[in-house]
Amino acid sequence: MTTISQLPLNLLVADTPLPVSLDPTLVAVGETDIKIVVQATGLANVTAAAGAQIFCKISTVGVPAGAALPAEYVEDTTAGTQSAICTIPSGQFLQGAAGLGTASPRTMAVELSNDGIVFSTAGLEVFFLEAEQVYGIEPANGPETGATVIDVSLAALPVMNSVTPTASCIFPGDVEVAAVFVSSTLIRCTSPPLNLKAPGVVPASADPKRDFLFWAPVIVMHEGRRIGAFVFAYTNGVKVLHLEPPDVVPPAAGSTAADPAAPVPLPFDLPLQVDGVAFLPARVAGLRCRLEKGPNTYIVVVAEYLRNGTLSCLVPGAALENAWAARAALATTATLGVEVSLNGGQQYTASGKGVIIHEADVIITSGGAAPALDPGYGYVDGGTLVTLRYSTAHSPTSPRARCLFRRVDPSDGSGHLHWMPIFKLDESAAYV
Repeated sequence: MTTISQLPLNLLVADTPLPVSLDPTLVAVGETDIKIVVQATGLANVTAAAGAQIFCKISTVGVPAGAALPAEYVEDTTAGTQSAICTIPSGQFLQGAAGLGTASPRTMAVELSNDGIVFSTAGLEVFFLEAEQVYGIEPANGPETGATVIDVSLAALPVMNSVTPTASCIFPGDVEVAAVFVSSTLIRCTSPPLNLKAPGVVPASADPKRDFLFWAPVIVMHEGRRIGAFVFAYTNGVKVLHLEPPDVVPPAAGSTAADPAAPVPLPFDLPLQVDGVAFLPARVAGLRCRLEKGPNTYIVVVAEYLRNGTLSCLVPGAALENAWAARAALATTATLGVEVSLNGGQQYTASGKGVIIHEADVIITSGGAAPALDPGYGYVDGGTLVTLRYSTAHSPTSPRARCLFRRVDPSDGSGHLHWMPIFKLDESAAYV
């Protein structure tokens, strides 16, 4: 005789679930106890059926085999959504279960099942990141005032399932700056002002008189996870102090004399030495001179690092000509503004220095109560103090001011030139 049980059996019938979103979509290989929330439709409400279980499977895209793990059912009755929480022991476990070894980065599909047999085929993916994402930064330095836009190169931080990654940079003092996502290998962070008292900020020099450079460690984060770090250099007090030569003359008044102290005529390109404070021996690509040839009109040229506190840049003659042509009506001088950048032209000094372009000095050659040259003769051994009278002189107090002595008729073949410094006497005369 056959005995038939009278106990009712409950059969849970459900369709194959359809995943619609994943969170997070990016996971570091070294992470442990990884929880991936998979929002889906068609999930079986396993809380209403004793013994029922939903599953998640993670495998390479398009490959049926993979790691099938029990998942936790979560329902938000207010939002009307269903989710499965897949807990993964570690990234290495997952890659090993999927037969992928430890290679990274790697993309894998996350699918769901109501019975552990038939899984969805939605193709939503999770990406396994390299442990250290940061490959480099550009520029590597910026002023203490901040506002430097730093390009941070990454190994791979891709857009997954149409979700753009969110990242940030944490500067010393726990100042977190949201990063701008540019591509899977590039994000941008803007530096905050330097905080000298923040932990981790280190001066580059032990000499307090040379506190022009500070190292600041920066941590790169992605959704609460550290994905890399870099060191940013803050420059402090960078400025231009002096330009050599400090002045030039327009083309018509120029001289081609070989004396390096003589005014340089236009329109020849001008090798300009820039002396200042806190110039860094940065890569050539990072050093710039910005030349203001007219109101808010600039030419930028590459600068060369010569030594601490000295740069060199070649000023195009056209820039000098433009500045001279743009001078005010009846003006006898014009200024070609010169500022320096240490970070590729992103930020410049504001020192207000410039090369002065001026009309040529004019010496009175005749007329007037006093002679233009007094005395008009002297000993052959030299040493005679000569007074010159002038109507226009740009700056006879300049250490570059010179008088040229040469023989009018060097019949013996001696055409030597002698340059002597000038000492200012008053507003119309100078000693030489």
